[in-house]
Amino acid sequence: MPLTDFPPDARPREKWLAGGPGVLADAELPALRLRTGLKSKNVLQRTQELPGALGGRPRLLKAGVGGLARSRGLGPAKRDEVPAVLKIALRSLVAGQQYKAALEALESLQSLQRYCQLRWGRPPREVFAAIFLDAKLRPIVMAALLTVALKSALALIEVKALDHLIVGDGEPLSFAERGLS
Repeated sequence: MPLTDFPPDARPREKWLAGGPGVLADAELPALRLRTGLKSKNVLQRTQELPGALGGRPRLLKAGVGGLARSRGLGPAKRDEVPAVLKIALRSLVAGQQYKAALEALESLQSLQRYCQLRWGRPPREVFAAIFLDAKLRPIVMAALLTVALKSALALIEVKALDHLIVGDGEPLSFAERGLS
């Protein structure tokens, strides 16, 4: 059944306009971007199939153009748009983690894991990150000494630490830029 046959309050775009993005189901959000379905399936049916065709909802986020190329009915323009929109959303989430939000992310192991996955998930190269805080969630005073010890330990396994960054609500401090590492 084409979306034009749906009642207006059941169509994704109309629902969005009436109640915002929070009222849309998971399949309705990408339907706004894809806009059209196939002759045999409307756009909602198509978007409900996408995560399953790619191996689950988390894989949809990581599918990229190559993964979407296997989805019937998606031409080059839509294959490019979907990962681009997802990347914008991911970058917005990461950028939206202001200092206070980052501190809130450190309240539990699970929230810290989610933050790190958003921040460093699937990088083009391996990333080693360490977060050292005192009881008030501030960088520890002995960070410089710890860096020396970590660099020595990493050298044993032939891993070179490129920099030590201290990141807070002000300008990040780079040990390498200041000649401290």
